[in-house]
Amino acid sequence: MHRLRGWTLTGAVVAGLTAWAALVFGVLGWNEPALRLVVRGTARTAVVLFMLAFGASALRTLWPSAPARWLRTNRRYLGVGFAATHYLHLGGLAALAIAFPDPFVQELDVTIAGGALAYAFIGAMAITSFDRTAAWLGPKRWRLLHTVGGYYVWFAFAQAYLTRAAVDVYFVPFALALVGVLGVRIAARRRRAAPLAAPPA
Repeated sequence: MHRLRGWTLTGAVVAGLTAWAALVFGVLGWNEPALRLVVRGTARTAVVLFMLAFGASALRTLWPSAPARWLRTNRRYLGVGFAATHYLHLGGLAALAIAFPDPFVQELDVTIAGGALAYAFIGAMAITSFDRTAAWLGPKRWRLLHTVGGYYVWFAFAQAYLTRAAVDVYFVPFALALVGVLGVRIAARRRRAAPLAAPPA
């Protein structure tokens, strides 16, 4: 973990997923089961990376420790890794829709508009995760974009995983983790606000 940080961390995430996808296709061939496996793998990886980035600052506030500090320091790089992973996931979905549309297209259970808005937020947050673009946007607009975008992406994930958890126990840990990371953020916000709310001595 000492060396796996910064843009090296982002590169490791992208390179690892790309190598894994190549291995899947190399072993199974180019077919629908292999493509679905890659889509599922990138989806699960993306939601984990998102939760790590989304909860990093709150975890640092509530439980100051070396792992929490590492997460907070590398939040930007985890976030960009999440964006890259989720766009790889989108590429897999597009490949499924084109190469194996039946029954994939009929199985889609997300709205086009909602999904497109989530990807727009993810792209905008990734682009403004670099020093130059963040400076161009300005701190107030940057904070607004990343706050609203982060919560919207959380909502999109929560809606998807909570719905699936209701019918498939496999998705329960993801759903619980998403609820948990929101709870951590709320608790951290309350702790930061507590000194301001306390009456003067």
